[in-house]
Amino acid sequence: MARDLCLTGRRIDSSEAYRIGLVSEVVQEDSLLDSALQIARTILEAPQDTLSVTKRYMIQDAGFGFEESFVNEHDKPFQAVLPGK
Repeated sequence: MARDLCLTGRRIDSSEAYRIGLVSEVVQEDSLLDSALQIARTILEAPQDTLSVTKRYMIQDAGFGFEESFVNEHDKPFQAVLPGK
């Protein structure tokens, strides 16, 4: 859907963006800044090593389906630390 919107330039409203998963939340304009700041605080409070790993996998697995991403993010790291591997 994102590709379709980028290539066609078709405009959608916030309700449609939320429905298709392009945005995770729709807020009233007067609470937009407060909502954005709360999200930023939540990210800043998260463990930095966890955020680094998460960002690395998001970049590395861009365009992969669920199964391939799961193998890269779960199976391969665990296999690397299992005895006998």
